Amino acid sequence: MPIRLLVVEDHRLVREGLIRLLGEHPAIEVSAAAANGAEALACLESSCVDVVLLDIGLPDIDGMRLLPEIRERCPEAKTLVLTMHAAAEYSNAAIERGASGVLVKSAPLERVIDAIRKVHHGEVLRRGSVLSDREQEVLGHVAEGISNQEIALAMGLQAKTVEGYCQRLMDKLAIHTRAGLMAYARRARSVRR
Repeated sequence: MPIRLLVVEDHRLVREGLIRLLGEHPAIEVSAAAANGAEALACLESSCVDVVLLDIGLPDIDGMRLLPEIRERCPEAKTLVLTMHAAAEYSNAAIERGASGVLVKSAPLERVIDAIRKVHHGEVLRRGSVLSDREQEVLGHVAEGISNQEIALAMGLQAKTVEGYCQRLMDKLAIHTRAGLMAYARRARSVRR
């Protein structure tokens, strides 16, 4: 029996792409789709689903606030969160609120399918291994808006080493500019608070 999936994504093109691509996989049946939190909750009332694929940034209700509602209305369903945030703290917060897994939106389709299977079988997928402790520390300094030289002084490293950490962070997070990395770091820090 295929895994019955509810896709919750506010961007129409992304939602339709997920429906089409995931619906082509023999182990998955897209049972319902929603563009916002209210539609998602209505779908849970009318459709039996095994896994909810949830975009965390919805227009009507924050996906983090929606997680406990999903769990309450459909306790047997597992929720796999799709997010742009890869920080371990963000992942832990989603798990605490009822998610079974967290996956970054830049993940390839095969990884999304694998994650759907894993959460359906009861595994909890955290993003904690994405960034090392040192990378998390560098990211914290980047959020402050200070230069690589200043970060190097604060951490007792060489500026070139910090530059290397920043490049690895950008590669892992699929971010292409220092400004983008700083914006991500500030969002991740606000999630932790």
